[in-house]
Amino acid sequence: HEVRFAWRADIGKRTKVMRKVKFPLVLDALELCTEELRSKLIPVNRKLGDVERARRDRAKIHARRKGLASEAKKAGGPAGGMGGTSGGAAVSAEATTVAGGEDPNAMQVDEEEDEGAVRAKEAEELRALIPEDIRNDVGASESGLYDLVAIITHKGAAADSGHYMAFVKKSVFQKRLGAKKDDPFDEDEDWYKFDDDKVSIFPKDKIATLDGGGEDSSAYVLLYKSRPLE
Repeated sequence: HEVRFAWRADIGKRTKVMRKVKFPLVLDALELCTEELRSKLIPVNRKLGDVERARRDRAKIHARRKGLASEAKKAGGPAGGMGGTSGGAAVSAEATTVAGGEDPNAMQVDEEEDEGAVRAKEAEELRALIPEDIRNDVGASESGLYDLVAIITHKGAAADSGHYMAFVKKSVFQKRLGAKKDDPFDEDEDWYKFDDDKVSIFPKDKIATLDGGGEDSSAYVLLYKSRPLE
């Protein structure tokens, strides 16, 4: 909850705070924990960071291979390493270049390897690091990391009037509906904007513009969800 409204004694009324207030898309709550709790969460917190960096590296390799395969298909050649030696060598070289500059320990997934199996193994390794008391504490965060999934904003200059809107990350609905993805690397990072009965797509890149600084929509309530290990 952001302090967007405050009482002004000099004029005897509640007013809206117009200043910009930056907020993180990912909240690391380790600094807010006791030393004892922090020591229990750090192993999973750090490992999860390593896992996500490795996934980003694999996603870059996947995107590069996918692009090369598409170009090869248009040119009538082998599909980016799925057929033909030269195509496979080109894809492999490109993929190695992408991963090499990022993290030398990042896992590289061969075309035939199942990304789902890799992620299942990563999740198993993460779960092995969770202390028993944290594991048994239903609803407790296992890593101390939280993702921003929804925002309530206020539009207007006055505290007693204006317009409220909601912004919700699309993945929240997709996961609740159990939507299956053909491509595990296909992450939809955009949001939904709920303006009364009007619902539209709101790009992830514009979320930062809700930090206030005027009469336009300003973040008022931020909702974070504990980051899953899978």
